[in-house]
Amino acid sequence: MKRKIIKILIVVLGIPTIGGYLLYLNRCDINKGDICYIEKEESFELETNISLKVQVESEAMGEYLLDTWNTLHPEHQGAIEYTVQSPLGLMELTKPLENDIVITSIYNAAYVLDRMKDLGDDVSEVILTRTPKLQQDAINLMGTYFIPNNIDGWTFMYNQTLAESLNIDLTDADHNGLPDSFDSFEKIMEMSDTLLETLDYVFPFTFTDQYSFYPFLTSGNWNLNFTKKGMDPGFASAEFLEGLNLIEAFSKSQWSNYETGSADSLNWAYDTALYEGQTLFTMVSDWMYLDLLDAQSEAVYVQAPLPTFNGNHLNALSEIYGYMVNGQTAYPSASAEVLRILRLPQAVHHDDTHKTFIYHRNYIDELEIDAESKQNILAYNYNKTLPVIALDLNPKVLARDIYYDVDFMPILMDLYDGNITKEVAQAQFIEAAEQWHIEKDAVEDEVESTD
Repeated sequence: MKRKIIKILIVVLGIPTIGGYLLYLNRCDINKGDICYIEKEESFELETNISLKVQVESEAMGEYLLDTWNTLHPEHQGAIEYTVQSPLGLMELTKPLENDIVITSIYNAAYVLDRMKDLGDDVSEVILTRTPKLQQDAINLMGTYFIPNNIDGWTFMYNQTLAESLNIDLTDADHNGLPDSFDSFEKIMEMSDTLLETLDYVFPFTFTDQYSFYPFLTSGNWNLNFTKKGMDPGFASAEFLEGLNLIEAFSKSQWSNYETGSADSLNWAYDTALYEGQTLFTMVSDWMYLDLLDAQSEAVYVQAPLPTFNGNHLNALSEIYGYMVNGQTAYPSASAEVLRILRLPQAVHHDDTHKTFIYHRNYIDELEIDAESKQNILAYNYNKTLPVIALDLNPKVLARDIYYDVDFMPILMDLYDGNITKEVAQAQFIEAAEQWHIEKDAVEDEVESTD
């Protein structure tokens, strides 16, 4: 009996020893190239004799970085040097990189992951928690390579001055970025008859441009390649089929005084209807000279997330820009600390790129900025980029290219016009995708039987 007790004691007492040994083996060590976060100091551990070159998009951001670094790490003053440069293109990324930290688009980043540093779980947990998952997409699926920083693209917009003149309640009780009176397309469609008594448009919905149309396919929680599989655009999914309900619902509502009820009568007017004050709601993109519109108009325009449908948020498309760390850097942990500084809430005051700073809606009150700037950040929170994964059987082709190469609009126009059902529309999407895969040599050759 005593022997059994002694054996048990040996095992029990040995567990902490084994655990401590495993911790010793797995401890973070910057001398081995690890990226180490020190939780009690709320910063990443720094290597010795640091010399980092960092790309930024503006002088203001560069000076902010230097000031903050020197304040937090006075023993490493002079360790950081910045260069002001626009986001790198693909050709620049494939040449020898002069900087330890570079800026590029998420689209270009997908082609150079093998040249960049996987920043690991600590960076993901400390920095990326302030970034909406939709704006990371699949690029960080196999590691932490890309740190989104700013964004541009499509958002919803409403004319606040016009809404007030129409006595529309603008209370946003649930703080979702849209007044409760029109935070869903169901509510907007109910307003159609009343709005068209005084305006030319309810919402200038149109089939003339496939890129801007994308969000109207996402109301069932489908997004292109949402399965994270390059060969599967997801058209066969229940989510895609559910999303087509919105097209059918739109066909039962009147959107302008100019339409005849057919899809081809819904002309492009997202910008012109806005400029002329003939719509309460529209969609806008950065190329529409919104700053000039604000300067020349007495009306107040508000960017916002797209209204929901069936309780689901719609996802407009955007281009996302962010930071990557050169795979050849000698200071990966210090690089992570630079990224942490560049993504602190106060960095928003120095992002003067005319793009919108990316920050998660759950933490948006950390930003000490004016209400309009906060609203613009919130407007982009449900936006995403097309996927940056390649076709399984042809890695030279990105899965996202299907949305540029294949014209899906005739199918959607037929659905809107009632010529086909949503099930037939789904089948035609699947067929078009299969044909595209064949054209891209992304279908396995059939092997003839030798029996």
